Amino acid sequence: MGEPSQAAVGGAAGTVPAGPPAPWRRLSAALRWWPTVLFVLLGLGVVLWVGRSLFVTQLATYNPRSDFWEHSGVLRALMDNPLHPRNPHLDSDDASSRYMPLFVGVAIVARMLQLDAFQAMALAGTINVSLLVVGVYAFFLTYFRDPRAPLYGLIVVLGSWYRGFKFSNVYQLVMLFEIAGYPSTACIAFSFITFAIAVRVLRGKASPWWMTLLTLSTTNAVLTHPLTATMTVTGVICMAWFEAEVSWRRRWLVIGLAAASSGLVELWPYFSIWRTFLGGEDLDTSWIVDGLEDIAAGDLQAKQHLFYSLFPLLRTIGFAVIGIHALSCFLYAGRHRFVVAGAAVMLLPFVANSFMKLPLGHRFILLVIPYLQIATVWLLLRATPGYSEGWWVLRGGLWRKVLSSLCVAGMLGAMVYVNVSLAWRADHRKRDERRNRVALCRAVATAVRPGGVVLGDPSTTWPLPTCGVKVVALLHQNPLAQDQRERGRRVREFLRSGTSSRRRRAILAQYRVSHVITHAKTPASVRSFLGDRGAKRRLPSGYTLYTLKR
Repeated sequence: MGEPSQAAVGGAAGTVPAGPPAPWRRLSAALRWWPTVLFVLLGLGVVLWVGRSLFVTQLATYNPRSDFWEHSGVLRALMDNPLHPRNPHLDSDDASSRYMPLFVGVAIVARMLQLDAFQAMALAGTINVSLLVVGVYAFFLTYFRDPRAPLYGLIVVLGSWYRGFKFSNVYQLVMLFEIAGYPSTACIAFSFITFAIAVRVLRGKASPWWMTLLTLSTTNAVLTHPLTATMTVTGVICMAWFEAEVSWRRRWLVIGLAAASSGLVELWPYFSIWRTFLGGEDLDTSWIVDGLEDIAAGDLQAKQHLFYSLFPLLRTIGFAVIGIHALSCFLYAGRHRFVVAGAAVMLLPFVANSFMKLPLGHRFILLVIPYLQIATVWLLLRATPGYSEGWWVLRGGLWRKVLSSLCVAGMLGAMVYVNVSLAWRADHRKRDERRNRVALCRAVATAVRPGGVVLGDPSTTWPLPTCGVKVVALLHQNPLAQDQRERGRRVREFLRSGTSSRRRRAILAQYRVSHVITHAKTPASVRSFLGDRGAKRRLPSGYTLYTLKR
């Protein structure tokens, strides 16, 4: 006998609900994908917009004192010799702590494509922003297990700032036009990627491949930007310690893998992390005051650092300030404690820097902000109907859910509006072409033969190594350049109006100087000294280059 018909079964067992019509089921399935589709469109738009600004408008080239020139000089040195680069700025063999893995790869690609250092920096920035978008998607989806989390995460990460400090580690959308190519931006991207891998290792099955990937990712972050990597390493350790329902064996294994990265970095052939910290001549020490010990000694001329001014700091944190409320919720409920612990660990050096001199202590407040952004995303998810993580679900009538959805949409919309407006104005404002250092850099490179060394005040010469020119003194510190302080003193001595001609000749000989660059504020005695010893050439933006006679 054949199988009973559906009608018979329905008649015997009762009528089975047919469910919604097929078109409605297809529409419901499609709607589940809307956050991912919107994320892809938004992420692609960000990458294309920032990429265009890097390749076309080149906003970073208008500030002669910015970090852009340090990193573009590094890329130029790696492009000249990827395997054995010399110092990117000085005529010396001192290494640079900026020879990170990503820059080495970008330099090799740029060399193959015959790009210049400006285009290589644009390529590095586009790659960094792409990695940041990927890292945000991977972490927020893996950690919160909700398809809306990456969309919220991308908007919050790039748009929760209001008016951020013009500084590295402030990865606000408008700031990416200038800092996208910086190692700190790359390290933020690697941090989110590393956090996503750590979540997979802690929550998934034990896999040697994922554990190896976690170790390599953490090591890469440390090599990319050691300061930002403190957030990466301590974040992985906090996650391993506080993640729920994880065996202690797995916890200690992940902690060990994160700690092992500090040893593995010494296998990198380009520079030594530990030599940078322990053997370097100089480190950046900016603090809230000169130190309480100085005040106790009677030095009351202490100056407050900008990062410790309340209102500028609040403008930088922006909308993510609501993440503080989420941190209090985490403490109360005992959930997501890794976010609380990570924020507390990063806040500690910033607070301690109020009482003692800590290298880069002021910068740690910027590493608290990613944790506030993670907390903000959770708070927005919590207010979104349909989000549930076991201990929380939005309850109440339809009016409450609609009102909550409108609040979430309003908050995200405000972030998008504020930051897109800032970025639009920055990308379309008129710029003084006289401040563009690209033309000056290329003009000097044309006049200076290979191997030439240019002396000038560091603010003027800082961009020149991007075009392959070596200089005498640095504007920003390189801990691996052992005589950088001495070089700075000698340049200042040369440009001082009262320095004797004999002393100036000795300085030129000491550093094998072939050219000197001057401007309108250079003392007349210096210009007179150079006029007797070199041929004069006018440069863009009012500069003059003297080619010294041998």
